[in-house]
Amino acid sequence: MKNFKLSVVCVAIFAMLFTSCSKDEAEMSSTDPETVQLTFRSLLNSFNQQNKQSEMQCREVEPAYVMLGWSTAEDAEEGDYDLVEVGLVNNGGSWETTYSEELAVPAGTYYLQHFAVYDAGDQVLWVAPREGGAFEPEVGDALPMTIELAAGTKPYIDVDVLCYYAREEAAYGYPFFDFDVIEVENSYCVFINYCDDETGREYPAYFNIDVYSDEAMTEEVILNNDTNSITMAGEWPSASVLCFALPDLGDDTYYARVTVMDHEDLDYSADATDYYDFEITQESIIALEGQEPGYHHIRIGCDSTPVINADTNIYIYFDSSGSMDNTLLPLQEMRNTLLRAALIGLYNNDDALYDEKVQVIADASERTMHFLNLRGESPSGNSIALIFQDEAVFSYTDWVGTWDENTARTTTYSSDIETLRTRLAIWPSNSYNGIIFQVATPNSPDAENFAKFVSYVENGTGNYAGAYGLSDRSEFGYVYDVNPGDSPAYYEGLIVSALQNLGYTL
Repeated sequence: MKNFKLSVVCVAIFAMLFTSCSKDEAEMSSTDPETVQLTFRSLLNSFNQQNKQSEMQCREVEPAYVMLGWSTAEDAEEGDYDLVEVGLVNNGGSWETTYSEELAVPAGTYYLQHFAVYDAGDQVLWVAPREGGAFEPEVGDALPMTIELAAGTKPYIDVDVLCYYAREEAAYGYPFFDFDVIEVENSYCVFINYCDDETGREYPAYFNIDVYSDEAMTEEVILNNDTNSITMAGEWPSASVLCFALPDLGDDTYYARVTVMDHEDLDYSADATDYYDFEITQESIIALEGQEPGYHHIRIGCDSTPVINADTNIYIYFDSSGSMDNTLLPLQEMRNTLLRAALIGLYNNDDALYDEKVQVIADASERTMHFLNLRGESPSGNSIALIFQDEAVFSYTDWVGTWDENTARTTTYSSDIETLRTRLAIWPSNSYNGIIFQVATPNSPDAENFAKFVSYVENGTGNYAGAYGLSDRSEFGYVYDVNPGDSPAYYEGLIVSALQNLGYTL
């Protein structure tokens, strides 16, 4: 999958301008001289991103409508403003929004918060990225964008948009499912990679999914969407994430099977044995929503799939500096009960071996990279480091609100990341993985800075680029906005889903 990451981005420029209305529209227009009627016109241009492996073009599908949202406060959050659907019409080769009363607004200052263009099948074509997302540097002015509207004027306001591909949903900076206008309440998403023995290559897979309400897989659940799609926009095929809606499962468990299928644009040959079974619970659905990317990543037929066995060390590092003490007991109970029940079979049903290999370790140093480095220890067997942490004041970050990716790195961080990367270079393939669970302690600037820190490390931005971040490493997973002091079942769901997303079969 890494071969396709960040390889499919195009850019378009949307011009928001005031145009003369048609006769019919003029009769509908407001007579208020202080009201401005907005019109959007699309000007699509190709964009060649650096370091992509092939030139990709935006899907050649006609746009049908745009979903947009604006606010009067720059720092407005999702839910503070409404999304408006406005139709599009081809006006002499230019796609323009149709007249809408929703776009008649009083003169004043506004902040464009959301901008996404859809086709007639309710699939997203283009998206304006937001600040904080990995794609922010790809545009000149990421959202929120300031719009000054003066009565009687006809300003031109450009909005840069990128081609949208579901595999990169988090990189646009919007909350997950923000672009799914059909089903949003209770969704589970899956992405499949398939390794073909004949070609020796790994592919993004074309697949379907069947879901059952019973373990024997006889009572099938009707899904609104059961097959993903393959797009061939250039030399490399692109597979979509498959999302499907489910009812609230409560305490029930559903049983799913994904099956790889052949596709004319994919060179592999799949057969009936190329499937994978897994369980879906309400806890796993909730856990996926807190992950980036927010889907269950499954690799089928790949010998390099990481495994948990009797030789696997699982270290759950807990930030015991004091700010999230209410999280320790649920983690310990989870390790002693639910996680034990889930993994004990992999440890030969030996409780003593499980207790030796799976540990919750309290450490107040807040040195995330040191935890990922197993604190310098070299246990036998393969290892997994799971870090639950809410802040890293003084060790990595500062308590001031202006701290960001351009603030100088601490010497402690620089030393820890250099040591970690040195060990990563010598560890055997599939012998190690690490996951950072960013705990969102409420009303804490220190916790907010730590969340930013984790995103800088993940995306390689500012002073955390290159060798001072982990954007080039596939061994790591990141889970944001973890609840402090939640239930053992909640933390078990987060851990299981995060491990599955890294390719583990559980």
